[in-house]
Amino acid sequence: MKLQTLAIGIVILVITMSGCDYNKSDVLPDCATVPARFATDVFPLIQNKCATVCHNVYTTNAGGPFTNYAQIKNKADLIKFMVETRQMPQVGTLTEAEIKIISCWVDAGAENN
Repeated sequence: MKLQTLAIGIVILVITMSGCDYNKSDVLPDCATVPARFATDVFPLIQNKCATVCHNVYTTNAGGPFTNYAQIKNKADLIKFMVETRQMPQVGTLTEAEIKIISCWVDAGAENN
């Protein structure tokens, strides 16, 4: 009887543990390892995901255009907030990695680098 109870306990433990899956790629890296340079990472991302539809040179929306560094820098904190809370972009989506690029760039001072 004890052996049978032990065997059942082991089976339950194995089934329970097999449902746990830790994947290092699921954990977002900290900003020290995220590429977050304006010219090579942030600007192309904003141009492809934000400026093509809503924040182009002809926009009349409240956020205004995001077509150059000065415009993006002036709204950097708001852009960070809007993408982290997933309020933007309204057309399409950003991956967690793309959100992290924008967040890390803003946290580092939103430099024109």
